Amino acid sequence: MTSGEREVLINWLIIIQVEFNLLPETLFITVNIIDRYLSKKRIPLDQFQLLGITAMFIASKFQEIYPPIMTDFI
Repeated sequence: MTSGEREVLINWLIIIQVEFNLLPETLFITVNIIDRYLSKKRIPLDQFQLLGITAMFIASKFQEIYPPIMTDFI
């Protein structure tokens, strides 16, 4: 993943965060999960959104009082 591809993914996740009114901490945890995962494993470009939304789903389970359900993310 290049820095430009990461930037596009993070910008998209910011839009999702605003749309669902998630806490800023949820976004920070999401980015941390993404960076930690990518430091261990490379994934194809067509799976970046899947990685991002999965990381946000996990982060929202940690941080949010009422996290969105998976069908909301779909």
